[in-house]
Amino acid sequence: MKTFAFKFEPVLKLRRYRRDVCRQLLAQVLADDAQLVSQRQRLEFARERQLDELRALSEGGVVDISGAAARRYHSGQLAGEIRAVEYRREVVAQQIALCRQALVRADQDVKALEKIGEKQRREYEDEQDRLGARELEDVWSSARSAEIRR
Repeated sequence: MKTFAFKFEPVLKLRRYRRDVCRQLLAQVLADDAQLVSQRQRLEFARERQLDELRALSEGGVVDISGAAARRYHSGQLAGEIRAVEYRREVVAQQIALCRQALVRADQDVKALEKIGEKQRREYEDEQDRLGARELEDVWSSARSAEIRR
């Protein structure tokens, strides 16, 4: 008996490959987002540390003006970096949304072809079963005919 050969197998392989690429890209973009979250946390911690030092400097009787100005400037720089990270996260969020849409579409394409393949496989197997049953019936009929002739 011949084995089933899905005529769209090359297209299915291509669509599976495209789906895998979409998954990898989504994983990479999610990792980028996680890295940005970590970077933002480090910047916020550094900014809070600068603000704490600024508060400590202003609590004493004598205020170190140049030290306070340096910490205030550095705190402002860190706040700017935090805003830049937030902007990059917004861009990454858009990329994540696009990657997810592409992945859903690619997965739907694969599932559609797999469904067609399964349907064709069932039809092929049903046809093979019918042919096998017909052959058995023919063999039985010819054997029965040979017995009757004797």
